[in-house]
Amino acid sequence: MPPSRLRVLLPAWAITMSFKKTTLLSAIAISAFVSLLTRISSNPQASAETKGYAMSGRVSDVQGKTLPGIFVSARNSATGQTTYALTQAQGTFRIPHLRMGEYDVRVVDRGWQGDAQQVKLSENTASVNLKVKPDRIDISELTSAELLPLLPEGEGKRILLSNCISCHTLQKFVTGTWDANGWSGIVNSMKKSFGATVPEGKAGILIDFLSGAFAPESHLQKAAKALRFTPVKPIEVIYNAWDIPLQKALPHTVTLDAHGNGWFTDPMGSRLGYLDVATGKFKIWPTPTRNSLPHGIVVDKRGQVWFTERLQFEPANKIASFDPSSEKFTEYSLPQNISGPHTPILDRQGILWITEYEGNRIARFDPETRKFTEYSVPTKDAKPYGLDIDRDGVIWIAEIGSGGLGKLDPKVGKVVDYPTPTKNSGVRRVRADSKGRIWFTEFLGDRLGMFDPRTEKMVEFLMPGIRPQPYALEVTHDDKIWLSTWHQDSMIRFDPDTETFCTYPVPFLDLEIRDFRVDSDDTVWFVAMIPNKIVSMSVR
Repeated sequence: MPPSRLRVLLPAWAITMSFKKTTLLSAIAISAFVSLLTRISSNPQASAETKGYAMSGRVSDVQGKTLPGIFVSARNSATGQTTYALTQAQGTFRIPHLRMGEYDVRVVDRGWQGDAQQVKLSENTASVNLKVKPDRIDISELTSAELLPLLPEGEGKRILLSNCISCHTLQKFVTGTWDANGWSGIVNSMKKSFGATVPEGKAGILIDFLSGAFAPESHLQKAAKALRFTPVKPIEVIYNAWDIPLQKALPHTVTLDAHGNGWFTDPMGSRLGYLDVATGKFKIWPTPTRNSLPHGIVVDKRGQVWFTERLQFEPANKIASFDPSSEKFTEYSLPQNISGPHTPILDRQGILWITEYEGNRIARFDPETRKFTEYSVPTKDAKPYGLDIDRDGVIWIAEIGSGGLGKLDPKVGKVVDYPTPTKNSGVRRVRADSKGRIWFTEFLGDRLGMFDPRTEKMVEFLMPGIRPQPYALEVTHDDKIWLSTWHQDSMIRFDPDTETFCTYPVPFLDLEIRDFRVDSDDTVWFVAMIPNKIVSMSVR
């Protein structure tokens, strides 16, 4: 099986239940449990060093038939950076913006296998042709969206979909096989150790379903073997990926500093990480408070890194800053215990705004005075998640618990909630565009939402494919909308002018992209959590 399309195979102790009745602590802790078993600026220095070098070629099978829509990778042996491109019509590919050096070049796509070639790039261009032959596709290489339709219908499936795949994907369930006793132990561990929930009296139904649906000779296993796949549509997209050098890690979010380098959090190991994009070198620091679950992250104009320590109980329940020059941390405790600081964002004055997931509040923190101000969210159990600031300085809040959109005007000092047309939509992330429109993901509703503050009207757009469950989103400089999908392992771009979606395949499985950024060149940057990579994505 091709290495870059292989997800890290993690035994399915990995079962999280509904986030609606559990704290996000449960979600992060369970994801960590599983792992024990996986608008900023571009980097001018890197651009200068890589400009003008490219690799091109053609991919064909052993009979000579050319293969469009296949991923090819080129890994730089010196930096560890791997670049991916899709073959176009006639099986041709071109990987631009490479630096001189030696590369391992190969096809990395499920259903195909072939030998890698070693290529030394010393001129402006290099040519390499690759031959592949068909390969068996294992059930572990299917996306959650491909697995879902193969599961038998019934109450057990409904319980599974409602309670077990909001904090991780369905792919965790095919990393191994368990009998009824094994599944019972998994479900009971999730409930007892991590606060996961199953409807009263329904645990037995769920366990029976899991032990039957995922058994070695189940309909799911047989149907997966019979699947036939249509090659993806050739599309001009380039990915660059850097392997994060951490074992037993669950990297969460990457953000960029003024130099175009990456900063990221690792909740599982309570670590802060840094990637020098030009060299591919990483630096890692443990956070001062152990088991604090560092989560959302931003970098201010002075280069100070800010992140939330997500665990809602003392000694965590803090926000933290990190000074890259002195490599020192400073922590600030939230005014109230069990606040659960989640997503941070900086306004134009350098004020930090934070959602309090458990506290059902929004916090304002002034780095100069080191003082907090808190604002209550009026809807009970709204569970404020993501947030953004529009061009007028108004704070917009994604309320995942209530399925609503919140508005906080600092001049008024009061939160106003707007319910979405789709009930229980699970609004997870929110972004404002240059026209003042507010865009948000409806994770449980499989929709992209838009709110016009002038008219106070909402519009929803049903997303394509099987259970996309949009998680995060970003807005480009020309107001196109990028979305990450939970079950499809793809990125989707929405054009508000034509009201159309375009799906972009990604060369990794089990992505779990929980947040991402768009830089000054509209390059998308994200963490692929389970593959344990920092990834950039450029559309040509």
